[in-house]
Amino acid sequence: MTTFHTKALFILFAMIAMLMMAPTASAQSVVTCGGTEGVTYTPGITNTSQTVTVGFTSVIGPCTGLGAGPVWGVENGTNTAAVDCSLTPGSHPITGTINWSDGSTSALQSTSVVIERPLGETIIVETDTVTSGTYSGATVVRTAVFANTQFDACSTAGGVTAVAGPITTVFTLL
Repeated sequence: MTTFHTKALFILFAMIAMLMMAPTASAQSVVTCGGTEGVTYTPGITNTSQTVTVGFTSVIGPCTGLGAGPVWGVENGTNTAAVDCSLTPGSHPITGTINWSDGSTSALQSTSVVIERPLGETIIVETDTVTSGTYSGATVVRTAVFANTQFDACSTAGGVTAVAGPITTVFTLL
C-alpha cells in the first residue's frame, strides 16, 4: 500500500471516529396526520347548559413525517359533561386511546382545549400528552374544524346532535 493510500485510510478512519464521538443534538420527531372527526351529543346541545354525553370518533391518517410509525389510527371515546352551544371548555379531563393500524395503541390525556368561532364555524385546538404506547411522551396538537350547517339548531328543543369535519393531528417527540 502506498503512503497516499495509508494517509487516505487514516483520514477516513479519523473522520468516522470524530462522527461517532460528536455530541448529538436532541432529536425531534414530528409526525403529522390528516383525518376526520365526528362528534355526537346525547341529548342534543342547546343554548341551555345540560348534562350531555359527548361521543367522538376520530379517523387519524394518513400519517407522515420524521419518525412516522403507524400509517393510520382510530380513536373512539365518550365523556359526560355539562355542555351548551357555546362549547366553553370545561374542567373535566379528556382522555382517549388511539388504536393504530399496526395493532399498537397511544393513550392520550388532554392538557388544554381552545375553542374559537371566527366566521361561524367551530375550530377546536386540543393539546394532549401521550401517556403510554406509541409516541409515549409526545405532545399532540389536534385541530378540528366543524362547519356550521345547523344555523338555528341551538334554539330548537332537539338541539345540535352531531358535527363532523377535518382534523389535523401533530405528534412532537423530543
